[in-house]
Amino acid sequence: ADVPEVNLPAEPVIAPTRRSSLGPRLAWVAAGLGVLITALHLRWPDGSFGEITSLVVNCGAAIGALVGWRRVRDSVAWWIAIGVSLAAVGDIVYQVLIWVGQGTEETSPADLGWVGSYVALITALLVLLRPARDWMDADAWVDIATVTLIALMLQWQFALSAIVSDTSSPLHARAVWALYPALAAVLMALVVRTVLARRVQATAAGVLLA
Repeated sequence: ADVPEVNLPAEPVIAPTRRSSLGPRLAWVAAGLGVLITALHLRWPDGSFGEITSLVVNCGAAIGALVGWRRVRDSVAWWIAIGVSLAAVGDIVYQVLIWVGQGTEETSPADLGWVGSYVALITALLVLLRPARDWMDADAWVDIATVTLIALMLQWQFALSAIVSDTSSPLHARAVWALYPALAAVLMALVVRTVLARRVQATAAGVLLA
């Protein structure tokens, strides 16, 4: 007996969502707003307007870093997002203390966010160097130590010497202040190494240092 032909219904054609095209547009809009607010801050950096625009830019950078991590989902992006977010938290805490009239001439809880930001960014670069096997490469550590030493010598001339010799400030405050140029020197050395190891482009390295 002949088997009757069965006509199966055609699969429904699913129209592409607008979300894929909406994402880049939102990114361009956010970038444009960031540039505009940054320009306004540079034009009027003082007073309440300058304080608010600075917070908006820094918080926007933190949100952008977190959104970027959600898109790529890797450990390097995660540590970068943590670093940028901690810097924004430090800025918020510092600004709130200023607004409520609390003195921040020496140290404050904001330093926890700022120092943590350096540590997170340094961790991101170490994770980025790990696939390049720089952990066991003696030449790599010599490069990092050399750049760090040169950066520290420059920092000593422009910042560290004045901080250490300032006996009018408490020892703990000077120690915290000295952390910033020291951590910046380590960060600069790791950025140079990642460029030499071709783990990151020079343009991206410049953005990270900024």
